[in-house]
Amino acid sequence: MEPLGMLIDFTECIGCGECVKACRQSDNLPPNPDPEELSG
Repeated sequence: MEPLGMLIDFTECIGCGECVKACRQSDNLPPNPDPEELSG
């Protein structure tokens, strides 16, 4: 499989992280762990 990229207009970014979720979902990767779960 060929690596893909995603074009993001950062002038419209509100920092919600939905682009990261969409990228991980489209590549069939597991979701990022919740930082609070990692801190113990």
